[in-house]
Amino acid sequence: MDLLTRLVKEAPNVKGGIWDPRASATLGRELQEAIPIRIQNVADYLYMDIDQEDFHWERDFPNIAPPWPKFFMWFKATPTIRSEGRTIENEARQVEMGYLFLAKDTGNEEARWGVNCLYFMAGPAVTLFQYVAFKVTAEGRYFPWDGKPSERLSVLGSPLCLWPSGEIVGERAFQQTVTDGMTAAMTPALLAVSFCHCKNVALKAEKLPAKLVARRIRKHGWSSSQIHELHIEPMRKQLQTAGDSDLKRSLHIMRGHFKDYRDGRGLFGKHQGVYWWPFRLTDPSHTHRYTVSPPERNA
Repeated sequence: MDLLTRLVKEAPNVKGGIWDPRASATLGRELQEAIPIRIQNVADYLYMDIDQEDFHWERDFPNIAPPWPKFFMWFKATPTIRSEGRTIENEARQVEMGYLFLAKDTGNEEARWGVNCLYFMAGPAVTLFQYVAFKVTAEGRYFPWDGKPSERLSVLGSPLCLWPSGEIVGERAFQQTVTDGMTAAMTPALLAVSFCHCKNVALKAEKLPAKLVARRIRKHGWSSSQIHELHIEPMRKQLQTAGDSDLKRSLHIMRGHFKDYRDGRGLFGKHQGVYWWPFRLTDPSHTHRYTVSPPERNA
């Protein structure tokens, strides 16, 4: 059973701890409605291609504006990790990570989006989950939860809990300032969200075979009909060739911005409104023809 299907199946059993039992049905619905995005390529790049281990929400993730109101990202831990110039075995290689993002446009220019994220760590014996809430500016930048610029991360983080019992296994209180462990856990997803805003990264949808969908519904009560996958192989090769682990310099990213076409002739002389121009690469040597490796299918 794939991770998303399993979470949907078990969501009605979530109780206690940080999660309001009355919200269990809502959680199941949100998981079913979320766009499923496999980010294995991002995790492979992050853990096996580069040496960078410490990340900062503001400096290292150029655009974390939510690309969609609801989406679910997941990957399997890599068999090895690159650290300090060496390749070492990953002791957590059997763990799957999942992230359910729920975003809302607040209309506030300073903190334009409010983002709620439930992230899951599914191991062979136990699954843990944690709630994270953070704010994002209109330009897609991290905004401190307390509104005070600081080197210390300021988001709202819950204790770690067992899934689906909700039993708390970490600190019991919600915290507005959290540890570096939160950044480490969120890095693959935040990096993937940044990649979603790059024009040279393809997001392809693959419709699952009807027989596979029917089998999952029969066995588990639900199945997604298609999954999406970020394909960053061309970008990985370009970054490796550049030999530069600084993401902002390597990607040559021009920050996204809004363009206001509410007045006058409009966009292309006919479309009225405010449009978001996403990140783009300013280096003309980058090409834009990519293919997607078929994602693994788990019945």
